[in-house]
Amino acid sequence: MKRILIIATHFYPEIVPRAIHLEGLVSGLCRQGYTVDLVLPDRGFRKSKELSNLTLHFVRNTVATTRKELIRNIPHFFSGTLPIASFDRLAFNHILKHDLDKKTDIVLTISWPFMSHIVGFKLKKRNPHLTWIAEYSDPITPKAFASLYPASPPKNKLRETISLLPSLRLGFSEKRIFKKIDHVLLPIPAMMKYFLDTGMKQEQLHVISQLFADVATPAPHGYTHLYPDKINLLLFGMLHPQIRNPLVFLKAYKRATDDGKNLALHYFGEEQQMLAYLQTADLNAKTHNIYVNERLERNKLLDLICHVDILLHLNNAGTNPRPSKVLDLIKSDKPILNMGPPLFENTFSNVDNEEEAIYQRLMSLSKHNPPVDYTAIKALFSYESNLAKYTNVLNSNL
Repeated sequence: MKRILIIATHFYPEIVPRAIHLEGLVSGLCRQGYTVDLVLPDRGFRKSKELSNLTLHFVRNTVATTRKELIRNIPHFFSGTLPIASFDRLAFNHILKHDLDKKTDIVLTISWPFMSHIVGFKLKKRNPHLTWIAEYSDPITPKAFASLYPASPPKNKLRETISLLPSLRLGFSEKRIFKKIDHVLLPIPAMMKYFLDTGMKQEQLHVISQLFADVATPAPHGYTHLYPDKINLLLFGMLHPQIRNPLVFLKAYKRATDDGKNLALHYFGEEQQMLAYLQTADLNAKTHNIYVNERLERNKLLDLICHVDILLHLNNAGTNPRPSKVLDLIKSDKPILNMGPPLFENTFSNVDNEEEAIYQRLMSLSKHNPPVDYTAIKALFSYESNLAKYTNVLNSNL
């Protein structure tokens, strides 16, 4: 029986893209006859999947105890993140204690965070005969993904510099680590250049989209604020000042509605954050037909997207769209207005993330639109086809 050791940080029942991806991967591997040992930090989520050939190994994150760990964690305190730097050491020790490295055929490490790859590096250094595959699936790495897009200027240069120290340390470590990796799995082709520039060979790099086994079934949304006489726009999901900032769009939306465009905006997600953005943009929710709501259950959201007129996607700082978001958007045949770097140019309606450009596009919108064919995008993010690519890489290294 084929056996694989996976080191990662997020898994079922967490509802974040990397956890959903890993759940889809592990389920597929178990279904294909793999025995999987999965090493995870103990976050209190101990509800296990019903898979007979999956063994979960929970490693308890501890507060930094050694002087070296305390020094290494100083930047995390300045950047406002909790230190979990001990996971790489504890995971490595757990693997050795239970001889997991001796029982496995392949070691697979999944980031983010990068510390999972540090575990892989230690195992490969200890046993050079191990096959080590590193997956950058989120995709965020200190440089590989972030280097694709310009960074926003820091508000506090000293704090920003200190907070970047972990990334700088990892940047130096990456070149050493890459020399030990046998194969790298990437979610987008644009990331390949970074790895090639570090000396890796083309045949070591494999582009495979994240694995999302979509099992959600639409249910009646029960939402009562859609306008029959207005163009209903739907935006949902997390907001972020760097990568999903709606402020430019909201300013353009205000201009369009002030100029008489018959629009209504419906947002589901981080209610308080959106209300703060409305205040910054000097928008009155009632006057400008804006409804801000808490998160909607996914099965209800999948029904709602079929009843609005236009779907909105924020891509305004070069963030890569994860399949979890795209798969939801294309559940309907409604037009998708993407603001930022172009996505799926023959299918999405793309516009630069500039107020005037968005304003002009909003003014041109219509309530009645022909259905959009998303077949090609569905094929690109097909769970079964991407799982087949994944297992081909694994099987070729057995």
